[in-house]
Amino acid sequence: MDNNSEHIKPGAFSLQSYKVTEFSFSEPISENHKLGINLSPTGVYYPKQKRFSLTFNFTAFYVNNENEIPILNIKTTAEFIFEDQATLENLPTYFFSNSIAIVFPFVRAFVATLTTIANVKQIILPILNLTSMQDILKNNTVVDESEGFPFTVNEG
Repeated sequence: MDNNSEHIKPGAFSLQSYKVTEFSFSEPISENHKLGINLSPTGVYYPKQKRFSLTFNFTAFYVNNENEIPILNIKTTAEFIFEDQATLENLPTYFFSNSIAIVFPFVRAFVATLTTIANVKQIILPILNLTSMQDILKNNTVVDESEGFPFTVNEG
């Protein structure tokens, strides 16, 4: 072990849980249309628990002329725990982009698996740079001073 390894500190936050809370899928009418996606993150910060609840809404649709034909809606929730932050203003600035980047691969895998199992043309979402979503999440985050729901980590 070298001298530098003793100075490595754990991250300021960690992902505690993730789940898909809602989803709907409609078989695509045609595979010849361009696929569009919409991402909508919102957050609730519970300072008493040092917990951030990220809700990530994902919609995939085909664009047919000027019309958007929805084919997939997914709502996910991810819970993050912080080491020391007590206020929303004290959250690391990188948290808002990183939290989305941590959750998006789960959404990508879910979409690929769902479309494969549905026996339709598999939808493989591209890897995206989601740093532009940082301000959207920050602006769509509220603080809840209550104790919130009792938070437990599922271990199975």
